[in-house]
Amino acid sequence: MADSLYGTRHLAEKWQNDGTLRKIKAFLLTDMIGDADLNIDRETNSTAWLEDLALQAATSLGYQSHFFARTISEEDDHIPFAHLGVPSADLIDFDYGYGNVFWHTPQDTIDKLSPKSMEIVGIVILETVRLLDERK
Repeated sequence: MADSLYGTRHLAEKWQNDGTLRKIKAFLLTDMIGDADLNIDRETNSTAWLEDLALQAATSLGYQSHFFARTISEEDDHIPFAHLGVPSADLIDFDYGYGNVFWHTPQDTIDKLSPKSMEIVGIVILETVRLLDERK
């Protein structure tokens, strides 16, 4: 079995050792967000209050219909940071095309990407960061 978290585990450990990690207020990971049918899943290995903050941001911007209609569990690149105590959220749309037909196939091409979906997620992340900044 391949170690798909090798790179982020290495980075998280490096940042822990050099002191960078303690400066990180939260880790927001985006994955598979370019689908035209944007449906970001609530991810059970994520920090609940951080996902709630992202939902608050999405709701305030009118994008709540794209967030957290279903719940999944995913071992993704946020895990090494979460294991080291950094609040972490995986903003992932795990259905890429109907029935996930494009994921890791030759049909996974740039023409399947939706600039609007990426814009929505980007705006929600910016608002989430603003809300994070307001927290004590």
